Amino acid sequence: MSPAAEAPVAPALGYSILANLGDEKQITVQCFADSEEDLPSIHAKIDKAMAVIDRQKSFYRKRDLVKEVEKMDRTRRQLHEDLARLESDFEKNQEAINSAIAANVQRTASLLDAANAKGRAKPVGADAAAVNAIRRENEQLSEQKAKAAADRQQARDNIAVSIGRYNEEIAKAEEQIAECDAIIGGG
Repeated sequence: MSPAAEAPVAPALGYSILANLGDEKQITVQCFADSEEDLPSIHAKIDKAMAVIDRQKSFYRKRDLVKEVEKMDRTRRQLHEDLARLESDFEKNQEAINSAIAANVQRTASLLDAANAKGRAKPVGADAAAVNAIRRENEQLSEQKAKAAADRQQARDNIAVSIGRYNEEIAKAEEQIAECDAIIGGG
């Protein structure tokens, strides 16, 4: 035998690819290639192994994204409910203040009518003090209305910003889910 014929055949080459899938999950793909195999063939095998890893990563990523979207959507719905409750509470508050103002106007009119009935141009004594107290109360009620309207607008603006942010985040996550679906579907 010639020395060339007795040369041992080179062993196969082995390689492992380790990937983190999240949630403390990992995957290892082990592959082998003949030592005499050409590089394009080895690269094709590595690409195939990476496609397996990409598919698994996309599968678990999609699952996490779906949970995240569900959570964000619940929060977004709660914000819409908060907005509806804010509007309802505001309307009730405004109605209550308007009723109080109307009652005060009626009381003032009664006091003025009583003074006129007595031949006076305006109330005097306790009746005059009551009219002034009612007017001050109406001024305070009007200030409360204005403050409530400003507070409502601020709260509406804050909720609208939050809803907008959730809409954007949900849209981004849904795009990522679609990307994951494309990778999963291809595998």
